[in-house]
Amino acid sequence: MTVTEPSTESPVVEQPTSEEAASEQASTGRRGRGPAKPFPSTSFEKALVLAEGIVTHGIDGEMQRLTLLGRMKHSPTSSKTRNLITASTRYGLTTGSYNATILKVTEDGAFLFKPGSSPRRVMEKKLELAIEKFELFGSLYEKLKGNRLPDEDVIGDELVQAGAQADDRQRAAEIFVANLRHVGLVRNITGKDFVMSIDEVADSTPPASSAPEDSPIETTEAHPNVAVPPPTYPDGVANPSVHLDIQIHIDSTASAEQIEQIFSSMAKHLYGREA
Repeated sequence: MTVTEPSTESPVVEQPTSEEAASEQASTGRRGRGPAKPFPSTSFEKALVLAEGIVTHGIDGEMQRLTLLGRMKHSPTSSKTRNLITASTRYGLTTGSYNATILKVTEDGAFLFKPGSSPRRVMEKKLELAIEKFELFGSLYEKLKGNRLPDEDVIGDELVQAGAQADDRQRAAEIFVANLRHVGLVRNITGKDFVMSIDEVADSTPPASSAPEDSPIETTEAHPNVAVPPPTYPDGVANPSVHLDIQIHIDSTASAEQIEQIFSSMAKHLYGREA
């Protein structure tokens, strides 16, 4: 009787190729080794559409993920959609992962679309979520505030020094600048872009006119771009009318032709009539 002893050799396990590993990572949503990026993968403006969709179409600030993506015409399995949902979560606009059954808008996300919200408060909230929430962006914003906006390659170098990976230099710079512009913190002055504070932006924005829409607006000839509101009078007081009494003294030696010229000039300049 022959007894076959079990093999002591370890079984050979076939390792997946790099393409297979990438495919598995995409299908499962698992990140590769290494820490998460210190900034979202897309701009705040693009991520904002997810919260807007929930506020517009959902009930009580939540919505079925597949229904929402169907409304937005996004494939639920595409990498673009996964990045969108992940970025929206990182910005603090929504909750729920890319494979969650339900996505919910956060209190901050809903505030941005609340009717009657103060424009300044909305700007402050966007600054908080899009810039200050990420140390990488917040520190650079404080450094640039009040100064000219550098080119994106220079911004990328600054972000790398602050902790971004060298391979992410360009993408990080693009998202940072896009977020600044969306919040409204970039102003063009004499042909150059400057990074502004919220106070500076608020001070440079003219207040909205309080005149009723049906009120006639006049302009002065000297300042055609300056609106002049119509005059108002106390209750019970009629609009005043103007009467002019003109006295003309004609010398007794004046001829008939000279007198005719005087009255012709009066008709032209006072009443707008040609003689």
